[in-house]
Amino acid sequence: MGTTNSKPNESTLEDVRNLEPLSHKEIESLRTSWNAIKNHEQVGISTMIRIFQVHKEIKNKWIFATNLETEAEMLSNSQLRYHAKKIVDVLGKIVQKVINCSDIEKFSIDEFELIRLGRNHFHYGVKRENFLFFEESLLFSLKKHSSGNVTFNARMERAWHKLFWLISNQIADGIEMEERENLCLEKPEANNID
Repeated sequence: MGTTNSKPNESTLEDVRNLEPLSHKEIESLRTSWNAIKNHEQVGISTMIRIFQVHKEIKNKWIFATNLETEAEMLSNSQLRYHAKKIVDVLGKIVQKVINCSDIEKFSIDEFELIRLGRNHFHYGVKRENFLFFEESLLFSLKKHSSGNVTFNARMERAWHKLFWLISNQIADGIEMEERENLCLEKPEANNID
């Protein structure tokens, strides 16, 4: 595959499939950066707007976004706001779980049903490589909405990169599972019983 984002120094899809677990310092970076954001919902809205403005090649994955052109239209769109809130709500729950985890080796996000979520996203044409654009937009928004005396630094970015791909890989695995099952259903010989 080897798909990369348009910027140098960004990961390939192979890189993000085999990330090391979060370190204790990275977990502390997640805590510090998450707590430095006064309005988490704004992170979600900003992420969605960034995707629609900068990564227009995946804007069509959101049916409601087809006719959204200006930032004002995006900000006033209730479906964008609802979707952004859902994303940040799940992200917030996962962040809270990881920063409260006493044994990172046993950390799991299975209860968030991200594979099932991915299976649903298959039907919107979402692909694993689309998450590269989403990551860029999320990191941009996290930096933008950091407040107080916290500067979003390289360690924080690395921690968010790891957490993002922990989540996104499960969603993408669900997408690819659904894709394989749909391919099997489309082949007539797969439905024949001898």
